[in-house]
Amino acid sequence: MTYPTHTVAPSIYTDFINGVKFDICEVESSCHNLLNEKRYRFFVCVEDNFIPGFAEAESYFSKTKDERWDLFCKTMQDCKDFISKFSEADDAIKKHLDFIERKPVFTKNRMLTVNNIRKNMMERYGVHPR
Repeated sequence: MTYPTHTVAPSIYTDFINGVKFDICEVESSCHNLLNEKRYRFFVCVEDNFIPGFAEAESYFSKTKDERWDLFCKTMQDCKDFISKFSEADDAIKKHLDFIERKPVFTKNRMLTVNNIRKNMMERYGVHPR
């Protein structure tokens, strides 16, 4: 499986959320044959080394030998929504930690929630901010 490098999918948008770098990359027209539809030609790259959905594309390739970038590509708006959900999860962690500071009696219950959010962020984004 060919990993999309910056030469065939340059970054067109960069955002930092709590120190985590997100790039939205656009697949160049020379590689559109790897996509089913040109509208879905964008993907998110987290910290320059993690592309959400790329592992599934690799798994598909290992089984079928069919290289399909459309398994991890999205529309531009889908990519922005994906990044904003990271920000929402980060805000949720902050709110739970603030609540724990104010009412330590709820630490155990709230830390379970915080750890679940962190686990989901690791699975989805490859990183978590705290």
